[in-house]
Amino acid sequence: MKIVLLILALLLGSVFLINPIRETPVDDDWAYALTVNHFLKAGQYELHPWAAANFPFQTAWGALFSSVFGFSFSTLRLSTLVLVFLGLIAMYRLARVLKINRNVSGLLVLVLLACPLFLKFSFSFMTDIPFLMMMIISTLFYCLAFSKKIKRIKFSKSSKTMTSAPR
Repeated sequence: MKIVLLILALLLGSVFLINPIRETPVDDDWAYALTVNHFLKAGQYELHPWAAANFPFQTAWGALFSSVFGFSFSTLRLSTLVLVFLGLIAMYRLARVLKINRNVSGLLVLVLLACPLFLKFSFSFMTDIPFLMMMIISTLFYCLAFSKKIKRIKFSKSSKTMTSAPR
């Protein structure tokens, strides 16, 4: 629990220093923001022509926050910061599942948080950080499943479904 509070404190400290509450796009996140805005207004996912990455999860995530707090660049940045927090906690937990001691696990999280590119993109609505955070979270779930810390996944049933799916 202490590490979660420490990660939260470090992240909040960086939020205080960088201040994500400003109505201006960062790099190309304006195109991703327009995709979220279209999703909110039209109710359908349509990738903005300027955007290179296809990001339906991030659009839905941003739309969820925008529907609660209102559409703005600040809201979308805050949605990314929530993913950052969840991803950093998942990274610590992943290191612990892999039997890395607490201090080294915490240091790994600190190294990621201190990385200049990570910090820069954490304060934008670009696709880099949400993708990385979802990769870390999904890797944690895979490791938990294979280490039998959560209920066994019925691979035989899912493989039957996958092999019988139309191609």
